Amino acid sequence: MGWPGVITALMMHNASPLSTDLVGAHEVFPGVRINADKTIVEFDAAVSPALVRDARAPRFYLEVLICAPNTREHESFLVTTVKPSHIHAAMLVIGLNHGTPGRWVEAENRLNAIQPTGDRVDVRFVFASDAGKRVVADPLNWIIRAEDALPFTRFESTQASNPGWVFAGSRFVSRPLPDGQRASEVYDADGAGIILGLTTFGSEVIGWSRMISPEAAVEAPAWIADFDKTPKPGTPVAVRIAKTRPPPTLSR
Repeated sequence: MGWPGVITALMMHNASPLSTDLVGAHEVFPGVRINADKTIVEFDAAVSPALVRDARAPRFYLEVLICAPNTREHESFLVTTVKPSHIHAAMLVIGLNHGTPGRWVEAENRLNAIQPTGDRVDVRFVFASDAGKRVVADPLNWIIRAEDALPFTRFESTQASNPGWVFAGSRFVSRPLPDGQRASEVYDADGAGIILGLTTFGSEVIGWSRMISPEAAVEAPAWIADFDKTPKPGTPVAVRIAKTRPPPTLSR
């Protein structure tokens, strides 16, 4: 069956409690829904089968938070069979504007970070606990630093004034075709499989605002899963994306 079949079977078998929870949900693509007010995108996923607490390998290093099957399950919280370009399209439907992914440019023997652009978004994971209780979690709270268990959110608040998720929108790239045919343009995330990226690969649909290199030679891996908070592998999860609301203006 392979991972795609396993993940699909898990989501189909357990879809009902979560997929009907979104008020006024309307399916716009297979596994992708928007709410009646067109303010939330929701899509089906499941906790990665590789996210297993193991005393022999206690640290689960993270580079992405949501990926496609057969890509980065070994370093991701969730896996989804939903097409990344469909998620992108649904985000456009609710009025979000995509930008460009972050990228690394070499100049004068050093790597320079070109920051991602696009609308800011909030991401939440909705799932049922072992006790059957509905849980709405911020995945950022599942990330800690390997060396001292410092929460990711606490560290990031010291690095930037407004850290958060960015609707970078991946990109279109040319892929050569066999037999000398003309190259075709494809949505990069559909091939690379990165939907929610913690480190910056440059193909992610949604990226973190402060760029973190996935190359160990550039930046030592630091962020791991907090197993005290993550659900068990295979748990069905509904991922919800909404535009970040600006903080209220205080009257003088």
